[in-house]
Amino acid sequence: MLDLKAGPMVEHDFTPLFKLEHMLKDVRHCLAEAERLGAGMELGKLAERAYARADRKGLGEQDFAAVVEVVEER
Repeated sequence: MLDLKAGPMVEHDFTPLFKLEHMLKDVRHCLAEAERLGAGMELGKLAERAYARADRKGLGEQDFAAVVEVVEER
């Protein structure tokens, strides 16, 4: 994944290969299943918050590499 997304993140090229809104949906499905199974997913919860924040910023239609926009704000 690093080989695939590091360049676009550094260059802020968010041409969609897999939309951020779809990644957010998938992460939320994963978290729901983990909760159902009683499994902890702390990193997944952090990822969900970052993707959700990026989605609220209007980046949902961009590639999920656009999450770097919210990571860089910190």
